[in-house]
Amino acid sequence: MPRRLPSTSPEFVAEGRYTELNKDGELRHPTWRGWRPDKSAQDVRWEY
Repeated sequence: MPRRLPSTSPEFVAEGRYTELNKDGELRHPTWRGWRPDKSAQDVRWEY
């Protein structure tokens, strides 16, 4: 396994839902809602 991973830039936007974010920062019961071609990756913010 390489020690350094290449950096990436977001290009696609997806929508998901979850019931809660636990104390370890993990999503509980995450579900995939689909791609959002109407959204720009630069405009996306984490909502919780």
